[in-house]
Amino acid sequence: MSMWLFWLLLALIALGGEVMTGTLVLLFAALGFGAASLIGWLGLPLAAQLVAASAGALGGWFWLFRRRHEKRKPTAPDSLDLGERVEVLEWFDERRCRVRYRGSEWRGELVGERSGLDRYHVVALDGVTIRIRGE
Repeated sequence: MSMWLFWLLLALIALGGEVMTGTLVLLFAALGFGAASLIGWLGLPLAAQLVAASAGALGGWFWLFRRRHEKRKPTAPDSLDLGERVEVLEWFDERRCRVRYRGSEWRGELVGERSGLDRYHVVALDGVTIRIRGE
C-alpha cells in the first residue's frame, strides 16, 4: 500500500471518530492526515508528509484553543449589568465570595479593596463569576 493511501485511511478513521464524538479535535487530525495524503499523492518525500500532517493538525488545534479561549472574555463595556448593585452573602477569603444578583446566587470576585460599608457593584461578568468593586 502506498503511503498516501495510508494517510487517507487515517484521515477517514479520524473523520469517523469525529462524527461519533463531535468535539472538532479529531476533525483537525483528519485535515492534517488529508494534507499528508495529498502531499504523498504528489510524490513528495515522507518528511514533507509528516510536516503536512503535523502542521494541519497542530494549526487546527491551536485555532480551536484560541477560539474557545476568546469566548471566555469578560463582558463587553456596554453591558447593562455594569454598575448594578450586588449583595455579598458570604466571604470565602479576601477576594472570593458568594453574591446575590437578580434573585440568584453567583460566584463573586473582588476587584480592588474591600469596602467598609459592604456595598458592592458589578464591574464585569466573566462566565459564572461576577467581578465586583466596593463603593
